[in-house]
Amino acid sequence: MNISYFENNSIDLSDNMSALAKLQAKFRGDRAREVHIKRAKEGASVVCPYVALLPSIMTDLDTFVTISISDIFYDLGSGDGRVCVDVAKKYGCQCVGIEIDAVLCSTANRLVEESDVQDKVSIICDDILN
Repeated sequence: MNISYFENNSIDLSDNMSALAKLQAKFRGDRAREVHIKRAKEGASVVCPYVALLPSIMTDLDTFVTISISDIFYDLGSGDGRVCVDVAKKYGCQCVGIEIDAVLCSTANRLVEESDVQDKVSIICDDILN
């Protein structure tokens, strides 16, 4: 089965990934491209496109860094805020996520509220180069 949207885009829904997840992934990919194209036309730099991280990042994070409750964790290009929320919950430290995409900032702020870590996590909607 295929779902077609806009003009020439279609998504094959025959494998195990849910239809909703595929549509979200496609939308986010298109949205990221739109944001980067707009920024390039404005003459702004484009550092990196948004790619959702796998849940295993938290396990991998422990092998690379030591985080204590007194630290401040910065996530540059924080996307939907999952890493900041997870770090705040796991380590109890303050976290600051910086994201340029307003839609992802809204998503991140909603996740922060839903996760009840407003006292630990701040999301800044701005360019990391500012």
